[in-house]
Amino acid sequence: MDSFYSCTTTVEGVTCDSHIWGTNSGTVRFEVGEYVKTITIAAFNDDVYDVVPVYMNLSLTAASQSQLGTTKCDVVFVDNGDAGLVGFEEEQITVMETVGTTDIRLWRSAGFSGQVTVTVTSTINSAVEGNRVHEVVTFENGSSGAILSITIRDSNEFEARRLVLMLSNPTSGVAVNGQNLTLTIEDKGDVSLPGRGFVVPGVITGGCIGFVMQPPVFMGGGTALALLLGFKLILADTKTGSLLQFTVATETIDVCDLDYNTTYTASVAAINQRGQGEFDTAEVSTGSITAPSGVVGLIVDEITGGFARLWWEMPLDKGGIPIKAYKLELLNLATNEVRTQQIPGSVLAVSASFLTSYTTYRFSVWAVNEVDMEGSMAVLDAETSYATPPQQPLEPELIQATGGALHFEIMAPMDCGGSQLVSYTLSIARNTGGDLIYQEHYPTGSLGLSYDGRVGNTSVYGLMSNAAYVVKVAMLNEQVPCFSATLLFLI
Repeated sequence: MDSFYSCTTTVEGVTCDSHIWGTNSGTVRFEVGEYVKTITIAAFNDDVYDVVPVYMNLSLTAASQSQLGTTKCDVVFVDNGDAGLVGFEEEQITVMETVGTTDIRLWRSAGFSGQVTVTVTSTINSAVEGNRVHEVVTFENGSSGAILSITIRDSNEFEARRLVLMLSNPTSGVAVNGQNLTLTIEDKGDVSLPGRGFVVPGVITGGCIGFVMQPPVFMGGGTALALLLGFKLILADTKTGSLLQFTVATETIDVCDLDYNTTYTASVAAINQRGQGEFDTAEVSTGSITAPSGVVGLIVDEITGGFARLWWEMPLDKGGIPIKAYKLELLNLATNEVRTQQIPGSVLAVSASFLTSYTTYRFSVWAVNEVDMEGSMAVLDAETSYATPPQQPLEPELIQATGGALHFEIMAPMDCGGSQLVSYTLSIARNTGGDLIYQEHYPTGSLGLSYDGRVGNTSVYGLMSNAAYVVKVAMLNEQVPCFSATLLFLI
């Protein structure tokens, strides 16, 4: 006997047949002697929580060679109560620190049965209120999603901030998928103070310490924002407490004019457009006395046919003790004649006289410290110009005055005009308040000229006692005579 059946359900997609594309109908055949048959229908299990049970209506519609008894059977599918699986919608989120709040979306899958909760926590970070997220998120019965709003702090400091959100403490049978979410908060363009730089001692002498200042790892912001403007260096004498302070734009500096065998504390801080960062310190000492370095900036300030004036600045490194003197070496490159001159350590200029016109000279200047250690030479070549008359000589120096005579030392002019002095004239007149009547004296013999400017001694006799005299000296070189130097003497 054959009996036909069919079924209907209250949920779309549910079939009676075991195959998902079944027709929801079939035939039951009873063979001779059979009195029990089983109709197998396909059960289902989905992730959707069904508040109302799913009904499947099974009906016998016809029979051959027999009568139908009970023709209907209702099969009820009750939701099996899956709470599901909770996780973050994304693994990475990036926001700007000015966003105010950002929404974190959570999804619930593989079941939506019942009200469930999970706890969202984070790593410690200044980007969020309280420096940490700790919130309980609730999913209502049948709900597949939830939103957690997080308040982002805006900061005036440069901060590349990142925190990790994690799920824990699931309730009511729900599970978490174990996937974390990384929240990155981008800086809006602030610049903070730079981090700590580093100071490393370089070359050390008796009077100088070289320093190398290394930039900090953190410059105060992104590479396009934070600019290293320089360094501040403070050097403190550990015994006296005296301070030297420097602000430099470079990464190296030589600190000089220090005392030998002295210990200092060096502190360095990086500077950007926001300000000065944290100090790094190091202790360093100068060495034993060393030779001074070369003089700085040697120049010929003025040069004529017979005179040159030189200027320079003191050496950067004195070797740890004061400079006692400077030495000048003057080399005539035409004749190889060499002259030397010593200048006091407090003087940074010298006049070179008795030069020859149209001649190139090599000027060398170096420093000597108090233990007679000599520094390196600063060398400069310069050529004199054309010959001129000698300049006015220096005033004659009175050696002695008696009742009837004056004894003088005659001094050459600073600039002899670039040619040899050949003679001088001394003129003397008694000062009576009226017109001066000069008598000229022409010393005989060769000039006793030396490079110290002393020409020679001369005496004038036959003078009146207790009288005032005016004395003039005129020089003659191979060109023309010079102007006179005048001096009033009383005898």
